Amino acid sequence: MLRPTPRVPNASLRITLLRNAITTARQNTAREAAANVLSAQAALERAKINLTYTNIVAPVAGRVSRAEMTLGNVVSTGANAPVLTTLVSLSPIYASFDVDEQTYLRYLSRRERL
Repeated sequence: MLRPTPRVPNASLRITLLRNAITTARQNTAREAAANVLSAQAALERAKINLTYTNIVAPVAGRVSRAEMTLGNVVSTGANAPVLTTLVSLSPIYASFDVDEQTYLRYLSRRERL
């Protein structure tokens, strides 16, 4: 009776191929994870940059007047874009008002007494 001979070289080759496949799969998984980390870091940097566009900084000191745009409004950029708000200077402050002549003369006479 003939007995089948063990296929040691073939089994050894299979083991080697399986080990290589497992190693390659692990390397691919590690590379994919590293790429995902880099992608997340890039998304974080992009979000930080976009966040800087949300701060409005004025070149002069003053007070913000009435808000023309409120939370939730969609705004755009460019020459035809709506005004968000107006900055009012605090130094110096100018005021204009209507007053009749008699009141103005009384004001001047009181001002001279001080």
